Amino acid sequence: MVAFLQLCYNWGEMKILLTHYSVKLEYSGDLQLAALQEDISATNLTYLHPYMNSELWNLVAQRIGNFGEADCKELLV
Repeated sequence: MVAFLQLCYNWGEMKILLTHYSVKLEYSGDLQLAALQEDISATNLTYLHPYMNSELWNLVAQRIGNFGEADCKELLV
């Protein structure tokens, strides 16, 4: 699980950096649309991680909160 969370973390950082520093600003609308979504829960990361929906992120967060090791919890925060 640590490897998966590290991969998600690195992907999110890279996507935000590419969005911020993109010359064409093609992806800037994606992150701005996040504010317009109906689901504004803390586990709704679909604008940044479209491969998992809000329910799956919530399940991952619950499992790590209950059974996860300290390094998993650190990556999740």
